[in-house]
Amino acid sequence: ARYKLKAKVQDATGAMNLMIFCEVAEELVGVSAEELVNKIEDDDEWYSLPDEIEDLIGSTHTFQVFDKHMDGSFSVRSIMDDASVPAPAAAASQCKEEKADPEGSKKPNKRLRGDDDSINLDLGL
Repeated sequence: ARYKLKAKVQDATGAMNLMIFCEVAEELVGVSAEELVNKIEDDDEWYSLPDEIEDLIGSTHTFQVFDKHMDGSFSVRSIMDDASVPAPAAAASQCKEEKADPEGSKKPNKRLRGDDDSINLDLGL
């Protein structure tokens, strides 16, 4: 048994669907897929969500996502802890006007950007 979780997630900028596979899903859920299947098979109420999945609803996590085929189909690469989350782009962005070059023209402002593939999302399964 292996994980293939479909999750609808949202943050202040909007909502999106994510796929969470194998080890990353196991880290999020907290038990192996095999253990979860066994719990479901042993449950007389087969239509109820396992507690491990139900506990994820409304929880907040920061995921590093990727779109392998550039088709808007995002998968989770990893779950980031607070120490590995980059500063938001707005906080990291401190544009400063550069001095004019010898000919008197100005170079364009440089902008610093946060890690575009890190998204802090609330699970709303």
